Amino acid sequence: MPEGGKLTLELSNAMLDDRYSALHADVREGQYVLLAITDTGTGMPADVLEHAFEPFFTTKPEGQGTGLGLSMAYGFIKQSGGYIRIYSEPGHGTIVKIYLPPLDGGRRRSGTHATGGPRRRVGNRSRG
Repeated sequence: MPEGGKLTLELSNAMLDDRYSALHADVREGQYVLLAITDTGTGMPADVLEHAFEPFFTTKPEGQGTGLGLSMAYGFIKQSGGYIRIYSEPGHGTIVKIYLPPLDGGRRRSGTHATGGPRRRVGNRSRG
């Protein structure tokens, strides 16, 4: 927001239901942690928004950005089993919503370990 504005971060739990997943083919219904980032900046037109996650795409002048930020965020979020959505309107700002699967005792609720890989048993804990 080169000309100033307000940036708001919100963290909450979110339930994505079957109606939401029916509208978004890549989304699995279930419980998620939602991080919403809202700004009151200039917003993005549709032609910019459709390229926002592409590596090296930028609207900034040379030397003021590489265009890797959103593409890297997208990759991290997808590898973590989550989803990212951008809602923007020129003149009204932008909302980025990041949905990540919750952790339960260091494990994802889907049964995979927090690192994303399968849970492994280390050592023999039983005594014979």
